Amino acid sequence: MDLDLSTLGVTCENYYKKYGRRFFWRVMDLTPFQVLTTEFLLWKTRAENVDKYGRDLILKASTPEVLLEIPVEKIQESIRPLGLYRRRTRLLVRIAETLVSEYDGIVPKDAHELLSIPGVGSYVTAATLLFAHDLPYIPLDSNVETYLSSVAENLGFSVEDRRYPLRDEYIEFSRKFFNKVRSRKYAGWGLLDLASLHRRENKK
Repeated sequence: MDLDLSTLGVTCENYYKKYGRRFFWRVMDLTPFQVLTTEFLLWKTRAENVDKYGRDLILKASTPEVLLEIPVEKIQESIRPLGLYRRRTRLLVRIAETLVSEYDGIVPKDAHELLSIPGVGSYVTAATLLFAHDLPYIPLDSNVETYLSSVAENLGFSVEDRRYPLRDEYIEFSRKFFNKVRSRKYAGWGLLDLASLHRRENKK
């Protein structure tokens, strides 16, 4: 089935309004760095785990400067339950250092600049641009790609492409998806939730 993308965007927005998961980062007013940190910690772990174990660090480290004041051991201890905590800590500190040294502590609004930061991949880039800066970028992970492929033919881009936020096909797809929505954030969260539901149902 090839669905009109603007209709799909509105469908996702309405789904979130009615049934969306209310994680703390979705209901609280976070800084751009807190959004970036959240999306980074969501890598290779369940959202429910970040909601439970990532909250303290995310809320405390409102800026990269604040994060760099926290002892590495404290960061590791805070996110240990998420797994890969040493690697996560090392990369998160490096991200914060880069933001401070090259961007005056400000999270860029440009996909090229975000992707150039060590530790920031395509998903974190797209999710940060959407949820921190309200820009029309679909947060594409494997669940979202599978879901979109089931409702729209010939995506023209893939999660395997580590620079997909820069691809013309992806940018145009995202523009159409968000074209008629009132809240890009709600549409993005609704898409993530529907994609997660689609994955669970297909496992049955």
